[in-house]
Formats: sequence, structure tokens, C-alpha cells
Amino acid sequence: QDGYISHINALSVGEAVHALGAGRKQASDNIDHSVGIVLCKKYGDKVKKGEPLVQVYAKIKEDVDNIRNKLISAIIIEQNQPGKLKLIHKII
Repeated sequence: QDGYISHINALSVGEAVHALGAGRKQASDNIDHSVGIVLCKKYGDKVKKGEPLVQVYAKIKEDVDNIRNKLISAIIIEQNQPGKLKLIHKII
């Protein structure tokens, strides 16, 4: 849909990358450096319907199919442009 990226759930994106094999559960697990995800848009960016938001690098198509819904639900698009994010929340 047309609108603005108002939220990206980093945990869901991380879980999707992990499911591709780019992470490990235990220190002894191997990491597959040939798989991963590139976010084409960031928070606050304007998007148009049909425009790619994510590029997925996987070894087999079934891996992409398995994470598709997780990635779709991780990115929220709203009609109104969201406010600017604060870089510094508090000085202690």
C-alpha cells in the first residue's frame, strides 16, 4: 500500500534472518554468510504499493516462502508520515 514506514520490528527481522541460516543458536553452529536480508526502506520513508521493501538472499525459494509473512508483518505502513525519532533519549 502507499504510505510511510511507521515501524519496523527488529526482532521479527532478526528472527527471519536467523531462519535463513545467518545466525546461530549455539556458539558451535555455523553461520551461512551467503544468506541475509537488505532493508530497502527505513523508518519514515515514503513507499508506493508494489515497491520492494526488503531484498532476501536465500539458498532455496522455500526459505523465502517460510519467512515472507514474518517480514510482511514486521513492517507497518501508515498513511501519515511519522514523527522524527530522537537520537538521544536521556543524558545521565
